[in-house]
Amino acid sequence: MAYAQRVVKSERERFEKEHGWVIKTMEEKSSLVRDEYAPVIFAQETVSYLESLDMMSGEVDHNSLEHLLYFVLFPFQSLVFCMVQEDRENILRARATGKAVLTSPFRLLGSHHLGVVLTFPVYKSKLPQKPTVEERIEATAGWALISLLIYF
Repeated sequence: MAYAQRVVKSERERFEKEHGWVIKTMEEKSSLVRDEYAPVIFAQETVSYLESLDMMSGEVDHNSLEHLLYFVLFPFQSLVFCMVQEDRENILRARATGKAVLTSPFRLLGSHHLGVVLTFPVYKSKLPQKPTVEERIEATAGWALISLLIYF
């Protein structure tokens, strides 16, 4: 489980000073200036490497193992998990609809298992009964991200 906070461009400098780190892309480079970011500010121990990474930063270089993200699902079993463009699309879709969004299943490298990421929007204020997409965007505080292993 991880939590990514919504940060708009005008808040970035204050946010980075407050947290003591720079918002980074999935390739662990300083994120370019954009209108908004979704840096992970909390992650359980097994995915703590996600902290400071912008979940909206797009694709990683799949040909470079040093840029792949590792996490431990079970003791002694490390699996590779790749965040791709779909994460950005899911974050935006979850926010726009107000519903949880699930990635397509992807094969965990070094395993015969499939995994998915479930994304929940988190709003900082109560929304009207039938909010518009613009009202959802304005009220977004961040996203809860949960990785799940699929057994078959």
